[in-house]
Amino acid sequence: MAYSGATEELDRLFQAGFSRIGIIIILPCINPEQNRHRFYSIAVQDGLFGNFYLIRHWGRIGTNGRTLSQGFDRLEEVENQIDRLLQIRKRHGYFMKTST
Repeated sequence: MAYSGATEELDRLFQAGFSRIGIIIILPCINPEQNRHRFYSIAVQDGLFGNFYLIRHWGRIGTNGRTLSQGFDRLEEVENQIDRLLQIRKRHGYFMKTST
């Protein structure tokens, strides 16, 4: 993944036995001087028919935020979309935290 530190962190999780399915990537963006307290999270879930869903959740910290779900046929498509999203969020000041 092109996001700084993402490849190493995610590879470490996969090597430790975690599946790509169910991993949640949390990207906070906190800047008190600009009154910026945002979150962006990305999760991957498998569908009933062998497909995959990329679920994005974002908003201001302390609110319900918004959610968007996208379906994909292949896991590689999901990974490419995650790479793209992480690059965009990094440019907007988000940083990475990973949970399982």
